[in-house]
Amino acid sequence: MKKLNFLIGAIGGMFGGLLLSNKKLRTDLKKVDDPKEAAKIIGKEIQRGGKEVAKEAKQWFESEKTQKGIRSWKRFMGKKWEGITTEAEHIAADAAKTAKVKAGEAYDKAKETIERKMR
Repeated sequence: MKKLNFLIGAIGGMFGGLLLSNKKLRTDLKKVDDPKEAAKIIGKEIQRGGKEVAKEAKQWFESEKTQKGIRSWKRFMGKKWEGITTEAEHIAADAAKTAKVKAGEAYDKAKETIERKMR
């Protein structure tokens, strides 16, 4: 329910911001009598705003500063991944040794039991 409230609040804030900052939108909405036409006008404005945001987001992502940050993040995560894989290999090797010892003990115990039963 919190997510729905957040979503409604975000949409309301977006519409409020559009109405406050866009004089052309306010005047166009004043002239409209039909709610469908008002919805079309608002939809066009949101689409135009969305295109601008997408364009700015693309520029931000492609900027040298952002790409530098992404490269350093990849290096950092690569080093962490190497450490994790090395640790996992050590744990697996230790587990294999322990399993081999336990299997040998179980074999010896089963062998003794069978030999006792055979006598």
